[in-house]
Amino acid sequence: MKAYLFIVLLVACQTIPQDKDLYYLHTHSTKLSEPLIAGLHGVKDALFTELVKRPDDSKVLYNLAQVSFLLGEYKRSAMYCRKILRLDIDFDPAKVILAKIFLQQHKLELATILTDQLQNEELRTNLKAQIHIAAGNYAQAIQVLKEKATKYPDATTLHMNLGLLYLKFKQLKPAADAFQQVLQHNREHSGALLHLAAIHAQRGELVAAQTIYRQLMAKRTKDPQLLFNMLVLSKRQQDYQQAANLLAKHEQLLTRYEQEGLHDQGKQFMRMLRKQFNRTTTIASGNTPDSG
Repeated sequence: MKAYLFIVLLVACQTIPQDKDLYYLHTHSTKLSEPLIAGLHGVKDALFTELVKRPDDSKVLYNLAQVSFLLGEYKRSAMYCRKILRLDIDFDPAKVILAKIFLQQHKLELATILTDQLQNEELRTNLKAQIHIAAGNYAQAIQVLKEKATKYPDATTLHMNLGLLYLKFKQLKPAADAFQQVLQHNREHSGALLHLAAIHAQRGELVAAQTIYRQLMAKRTKDPQLLFNMLVLSKRQQDYQQAANLLAKHEQLLTRYEQEGLHDQGKQFMRMLRKQFNRTTTIASGNTPDSG
C-alpha cells in the first residue's frame, strides 16, 4: 500500500426534500448497500494483511481507520487513529476521523477540541460547521462557512457546503450562487451541477434543468440519484413515457436493500408515478373503463 485510500460517500440531494441533503456535512450514519459493505470488508481484510507486515505504517493504519469508520466500527477506527497520532501528532486526517467519531457519539466538546487543533483551515472550517449543525445551530454554521468562503474563493468544499445549507432552507438564490462558485473552479463538479439542476427545476426552469441532467447522464448513466431527479422532472413535464423508461432503469440499479431504505417521500412519489403512467397509457390505448 503506497498511497492512501480516499473513500467518499456522497448522498446526493434529490429534488424531493430529504434529511440527508448535506452530504459533505453529513453527521449521521449512512445506510450502505450490501455490495458496498462486502467490498469494504474485502478492502479491510487486505489491509489487515498489510498491517501484519508493517504494524507502524501510518498509511495502512489510516486506510483501516477510514474503512472501519465507514463500516460503523467506530471503536476500532478510533484505535487506529490514536495509534497514528502517537506516531505523528500533527497528522490532521486522523484527527478529522476522530472528530467525526465524536460527532457520531454527540460528544461535541471533544470534537471541538480536535477541530481546533487542525492546521488546515478549510478542514477546520468544515468541521466547525458540522459541529454547529450537530448542535442544531444552522445559522452559525452558515455564518462560519460564509465568512471563510468569502476569504477563500477557490475552496470548493466551503462553497459546496454553504450551498447545501442554503438549499436545505429553500434559499435558492444564495444556494445557486454558491454552486456557481464551485463550477467556476471545476466546470464538471457533479454535485454542484446536480444541485443547480434541482434549483432550476424548483424555479420552474425545466429546460435549464434538463440540459444539466443530460450533461450529467453522459458520464453517470448508472447513477440512481440522477435518474430519480430526471424522473421528477419528466413527471413535471408530463412526459410519462420517458418517466416510465427512467423508472425502469432506476429500479434495475437499486438493490432490494437500497429500495427498502428509500426515503418515504421517494416511495410515495414512485407509487404516484406508476399510477399516473398506467392511467395515461390506458386512456391512450382506448382501454378506458367505459370502452367495453
